[in-house]
Amino acid sequence: MLRFLPLLLCFVCLACPLFAQSPQAVAYFQEAEQLFKANKSNEAIELLKRAIAESPNYQAAILKRAKYYESIKDYEKALADYSILLELVPTYIPYLLHRGELLQKAQNFDEAETDYLKAYQQDSLNSQVLYALGDLYREAELFQDALKYLNKGLAIEPKDFGLHYVRAWAYLESKEYEKALADIKICEAQQPEEEMLWRWKALCYL
Repeated sequence: MLRFLPLLLCFVCLACPLFAQSPQAVAYFQEAEQLFKANKSNEAIELLKRAIAESPNYQAAILKRAKYYESIKDYEKALADYSILLELVPTYIPYLLHRGELLQKAQNFDEAETDYLKAYQQDSLNSQVLYALGDLYREAELFQDALKYLNKGLAIEPKDFGLHYVRAWAYLESKEYEKALADIKICEAQQPEEEMLWRWKALCYL
């Protein structure tokens, strides 16, 4: 699923005086990045904890720690960090989408929906937001709701692989095989090596 998330805000935060961090916090952050590259995730996380203790509003460090927690599959702590980030910037779409994705992975559909709809209120034409809502409703077996957002997304981004892929999945699960097949063919043209598409195609011909 996830094709999110841009890290532009991190660089803005590091550069803007309003979000200036202590030199020690920045040093910890930079050292943590090097440790992570050396496959020392736990040590990197400990240094990021120090960076955040030095500068509690250090968004780049909190975001990085969330991603490192995800890399070691500690999703609860990653979720907690995205919640901290959203306390700092409550309407920032990438944070809402990523927290929503983690909630969706935990089968917490109601809270995931809340985050995705907050993002939708910010930008109802954002294809990533529409993808997220479509995929959530597909997984919750609310197929008409899923198709509503996926169709809107495809009206904006008609060649988007992810939107076609999830719509094909929704059509398959709602037994609309002809429509599923049309989306599968579009996806195959972009990623012919995708094994799941072959399986779905076979289902359509049963």
